[in-house]
Amino acid sequence: MATLTVQSTSLAGDALTVTAAASGGDEFVNTGREMFYVVNASASARTVTFTGQNASNFNVTSNSAVALTGSSTWTIGSFSKDWFNDANEKVQVTYSDSAANLTVAVIQMPSTTDSL
Repeated sequence: MATLTVQSTSLAGDALTVTAAASGGDEFVNTGREMFYVVNASASARTVTFTGQNASNFNVTSNSAVALTGSSTWTIGSFSKDWFNDANEKVQVTYSDSAANLTVAVIQMPSTTDSL
């Protein structure tokens, strides 16, 4: 499992660096302001699954699976720290079939109190 670097963004704009999805899955540090960016360059549909770590308000622990259509770009998130963070404050991500032709990035959105 590869650890993805969380990238910042601002009103001035920032270049996004995408990396190949790891075949064994990826993880990233989560503060609750992260968005997961994924490009499915394959013509085949894929599923990206974010592992639920803790019970929700209904005392249920469940994963969040997002079905990606072929040849598409998605942003997913944000992720509740209470539900998705593991003991290391990270979100675990896995991919259906194969990670081939998937590129990913994690973007941290600025808070509304961050200065310009």
